[in-house]
Amino acid sequence: MTPKSSTTHFHVLDRVLVTDGLGLSGQVGVVTQVRRYSEGDTYFRYSVNLGDEGVILDHANLQPTNQREPIETYLPPGNLYPWDEVEVRDEGSVRHGVIDGWAFQDGRVKYAVWLPSVGEVEICSEDALVKTGRSQMRRSGPANSERVSESGQLEGADQYEIVEDIMDIVADARQE
Repeated sequence: MTPKSSTTHFHVLDRVLVTDGLGLSGQVGVVTQVRRYSEGDTYFRYSVNLGDEGVILDHANLQPTNQREPIETYLPPGNLYPWDEVEVRDEGSVRHGVIDGWAFQDGRVKYAVWLPSVGEVEICSEDALVKTGRSQMRRSGPANSERVSESGQLEGADQYEIVEDIMDIVADARQE
């Protein structure tokens, strides 16, 4: 069954109440991505951050709280922001990439760097990176993903449009 919603939808940084789905009812989360599907009727699904866990939920499984999460919650801890162009310098080599995310590992900030020349993401410490510019890259736009069962079996694929993404908003929040 295709979930339906009106043309109004939640936005990135909206706090939402989960009302059904995956046994998560009653939890409050933050929308980090808005996806629009156009299989027949147009409907929305959302990537929702529930603490340390991210889930994809249908519009019908969420209610508004009329609250917004401050952008500061999602700002990077170091000097590099999403879509910063960087050089990865280590062991005498230089590769060009774009910051695609970050996490704490062993008490230090590590950055996910998309390396288009090899089509891979590499995890790097900030001291191995030199900012060289700022990409116009954005996550918003056409996208697709595969659905995989817990046992690893391919269950299908989805095509959708990313309407809003937290990384785009964080990149635009930079105060230069």
